Amino acid sequence: MAFLHLPNEIILQIAGELSPPDLNALLKANRRLAILLASSLLDSVCRKHHKFYGKRALYFAAEREDKATVSRLIERGLLNVVGKGALLNKAVLDQSERVVSTLLACGVGAETKNLKGRTPLSLAARCGRAGIVRLLLREPTVDVNSADKTSATPLLLAATRGHEEVVRLLLADKRVEVDTQDKSNGTPLHRATFWGEEAVVKLLLEDQRSDINLQNVGNSTPLHSAAFWGYSPVIRLLLADPRINVNPTNQDDWTPLHTAADQASECAVQTLLEDTRVAVNYNSSSSGTPLHVAATRGCAAVVKLLLGDPRVQVNLRDRNGDTALHLAANQENERAMLLLLAHRDIDVNIPNNSGCSIRDLGSLLPSKYSPNIQEWIRGHNSKGKKADME
Repeated sequence: MAFLHLPNEIILQIAGELSPPDLNALLKANRRLAILLASSLLDSVCRKHHKFYGKRALYFAAEREDKATVSRLIERGLLNVVGKGALLNKAVLDQSERVVSTLLACGVGAETKNLKGRTPLSLAARCGRAGIVRLLLREPTVDVNSADKTSATPLLLAATRGHEEVVRLLLADKRVEVDTQDKSNGTPLHRATFWGEEAVVKLLLEDQRSDINLQNVGNSTPLHSAAFWGYSPVIRLLLADPRINVNPTNQDDWTPLHTAADQASECAVQTLLEDTRVAVNYNSSSSGTPLHVAATRGCAAVVKLLLGDPRVQVNLRDRNGDTALHLAANQENERAMLLLLAHRDIDVNIPNNSGCSIRDLGSLLPSKYSPNIQEWIRGHNSKGKKADME
């Protein structure tokens, strides 16, 4: 007897032993089987614990906004098959807004967390799915400040990735805490400045709840972060905010100008020097002034920028008594040395804490320097002796 000639009861009994793919193939055979076996397919998915097919069934029904089928699957325990903590978390990543909306309407939980402790809202914010973020923010049970295992909130994750529209949506929700800090004490503004996300930085600065001078675990402020990576447009945005402290110090007792000098970022140094509030001669307890840092780093372009600022004092000494010229000589940075020597106020006779001036270094350590530096030192020794005789 042909299969289609069998009584419905026998067909249903056979269907009960088939896998979801085989049942699905039968449904596609003709209209009679499609009507007859639709319920059997749902039963098979739930009964046989097919996680993959269970998700497909749910997402397919949700895409069609078939709330009756979605509810039926949930009632039959499908969430226990596909995993309560994975369904919506995955849907916000690769399914449509329609799917997410239907699942939420059918009671699928919006506060489930994945292995990293991230909720659907955190995941949607991180991936920049603004429409889904909007849906989730309407859910009264959603914790808009839920922190993952690194203490990162949805706002912090969105700011890190530069998702402007998502950040705007989150900031518009008064429940959202603007200055939440991760395990490194970094705020959304720290993250946005660190990655140079100019549009997001602007949005965060426009929110008066933002504390733009908060320090992270290394005592660095957002201005330090922007200076570290040389993001001049971001630095300008920060400097334009009247709340900004332009000379904060981090755990190394460095200002943002020290940081920019150490990173040899000409653009950042130039931008900071344009602000008259910047303390160009701040003498840190660890490394001296920004000029000391630049001389040690050996970036001639940054040394030149600093020397071009009339506020910069070229002969200041660090905790070891070294001037910037001492440090440039110690590091054998010839170009930096030549720039310093060309400055009208340079003093080659200043001793450090060991009693050594630049004039002394050539005779004490002649083999340390290249022929060019040795020649320079000999020449200045002669000038120094001539001056002493006069």
